[in-house]
Order: sequence, then structure tokens, then C-alpha cells
Amino acid sequence: MATFWDQVDIDVRAGKGGDGLISFRHARGESRGGPDGGDGGDGGSVVLVADPGINTLAEYARKKTFAAKAGAPGGKGKRHGKSADELVLEVPVGTVVRESGALLADLDEPGARTVLARGGTGGYGNAHFTSSRRQTPRLAERGEPGEAKQLELELKLVADIGLVGVPSAGKSTLLSRVTAAKPKVADYPFTTTVPGLGIAMTGGQRLVLADIPGLIEGAHRGKGLGDAFLRHIERTKAIVHLLDVTAEDPAADYRSVRKELTAFDRTLARKPEVVALNKVDALTAEAAAEAAKSLSRRIRKPVFAVSAAAGTGVDVLLTEAAALAKRHRTKARKEPVSRIGLAELAPRSLSVEPDGDGFIVRGPRLERLATQTDFENPEAVERFWWTARRLGLDARLEKLGAGPGATLTVAGRTLSWPGPS
Repeated sequence: MATFWDQVDIDVRAGKGGDGLISFRHARGESRGGPDGGDGGDGGSVVLVADPGINTLAEYARKKTFAAKAGAPGGKGKRHGKSADELVLEVPVGTVVRESGALLADLDEPGARTVLARGGTGGYGNAHFTSSRRQTPRLAERGEPGEAKQLELELKLVADIGLVGVPSAGKSTLLSRVTAAKPKVADYPFTTTVPGLGIAMTGGQRLVLADIPGLIEGAHRGKGLGDAFLRHIERTKAIVHLLDVTAEDPAADYRSVRKELTAFDRTLARKPEVVALNKVDALTAEAAAEAAKSLSRRIRKPVFAVSAAAGTGVDVLLTEAAALAKRHRTKARKEPVSRIGLAELAPRSLSVEPDGDGFIVRGPRLERLATQTDFENPEAVERFWWTARRLGLDARLEKLGAGPGATLTVAGRTLSWPGPS
């Protein structure tokens, strides 16, 4: 059985920024050269791009970890380290990205892109820290770590028309009749085990059709092929509901599938729909017309009589489906994208919370500085605490009753507060 990968978990890690350099110029005739350490380059980001030429997430089922390269360190003579290139991952159009269940991105158009993990910023070299008061700085920043995330990728096919029906209703045959798609076709149930896509042209209109594997009663609870493929109907503009004229009770099959659509998501059942009675080549023209009329009365909807195998009535059905899709080109309801994270906070914001015998300090500016500071370098340590005071750390700690030597956790690093200045 073919495997259609439409849900995968991946780990991504952006590149670390390059370290800044501590260096001093040594020129002939100069007893003491000035600082000339360059800045490090930025680490590469991990980027996701929607490619219309891809229709499965299979590549990410085989390889699950992706890491961008680090930026180069700064050089002598104030040379800036080279920034790393982005790591671009290509996925099918219709891919959504989640982190711990929260929606981060929805790539529902060709060429849509999103940054999954941002590369770390390169650290400043000592040439950056010269001033009238500090002529020979002996400090440089380390490169900032790149973001690391565990993400879930989920594919929801983007199609104009979704073909639905019970197993063996003839959906794959119809898809192969009106498009260049080559789905597996046989006269037994569940021949189609993966969604199929095809492109049809009618009246100058380009239509993308998706063949959704057969639905049976209880599919939303996992029976048959289950509800694994129902998500692929969510983005379609209209549905062609195919029924088998040779079945024992086509009306009952119709109601069964409608029940499964409603049980999975009520919005699916409200999508515009064209009903077609297939395999009428097994009947005379008069009997086929009467069967379509009888079914129409029972389900209270117009019914088209077609034969996907012989091509009878298929052009009329496709024209009607195209018109329906054109009238309903509004996009499917989209989930709100999550904006949770430190990057969304004000850069200078700071919070201090008691944690056992110590305190947890959070804030974009200070956390970033903690990752870039060489705490073995006295000048770098002095700069860190000077910045922390300017951000209001001392006042917050004093208000919470902290004294010199209090244990702080900043960006996963344990530090001892030297006390108020």
C-alpha cells in the first residue's frame, strides 16, 4: 500500500552567529595599535517555501532534523565575518506549521514562505566598543545561538473541486477521464489509498481536482481508511459527490457520506455540492435518466447522470462544477496565527519572578546579551551588569527583597547578582 505523508514532525535549528574578535592593530612605527577586531556574521535561518511541484511531505518523513550553518567569526582589520545562507525547505502548497499545537504559518499559495527558526546575530568585535573613555577595549561578543524548534507539518491539499463518495463510486476513473492524472483504478473497494490531484481545463478555466479516498459509515471514528484524508476537503471550493447507479441504495450511500462530512467538520457539509450518478453506461439512456430523477427526488437535489468510464455527461458535470467553484472563490476559514514568543515583546521589557531560592529573569534584550557574553572576561561581565541596571533589573530585585549574591537564571545561565550599583 502506498504511503501518503501528510503529517510529519521535524526538528529545525538555525545557525549560531559568528563570534566577534578581540584583536589589536600592529603597525610599523606604532607602539600601541588600536582595536581592530571585526564582527561575526549572522547564522543562517531555516525557511519554509511552498512549491507547487511537490504534493507530499515524504521527504520529511525520511529526514527529520534540519540545521542551518553558523556565521563566520570576525577577522582582523575590522573584517566582518560572512553570514551563513538560509536553509530553504520546500513543501507542498497547503502545508501548515504548528508548534505545540499552535499554528505558526499557513502556506496556502505557491511561493508562500515563512521563517521557521531565525539565525543568531553575529557578535560585535572589540573595534565596536571603542569610545573616548575606552580606548583599548578587551571584550567582544559571542555569536547569538540560532533558534531551535520542534514543529509539526500538516498538509491540506489546495484544490478547487473535491471528489467524494463511497468506495468504488468511480472517483479515480473520473479524475483520470478529465485530467492527466493516472490514479490506480480497479473494481474493488479502497483502490485509492492516497489523495490524487489532477488539473482540468473547461471553458478557459483551470480547475484543480482532488480525489479523496472512499468514505464509509464510521470513517470519522477510524473505520475503513478513517478520517485521515478528510482534511484535504477543507480547502476545496466545491464538492462533486459521486454515487454508483449499480449500488443497492445510492441514496443511502449519499446520506452516509454526508453524515461523515458533518461528523468531521460541519463546514465541510455546507460546501457547495454537485451530485452525479455514475456508471450509467450499465443502463439504457431512458433507465439512466429515470434513475437520476428518482435519486434527485429522494435526496432533494439535482443529480447528473454520468459515466466516467465512457465519458457520458462528464463535460456537462465538469462545467457545472467549474461554475460552482467560480461562484465560491472565497478562501476557507483560516486559523489565527500564533504570535507567542519573546520576539513579540518590547526589546527592553524585563520581568523578574521568584523561583525557589532564586529568581528567573526574562526579557529579549537581557536574555540575548546573556547568550553573547563571555563571563570569563571581566570587561564583558561589567558590560552585562551595566546593561542590566539600565533595563531596571536592580530596582526589580530590590523590590522583591533580593540582596547581593542572589541567584538569577537568565537564558538558562545561572548568575550571582553583585547587588545594586
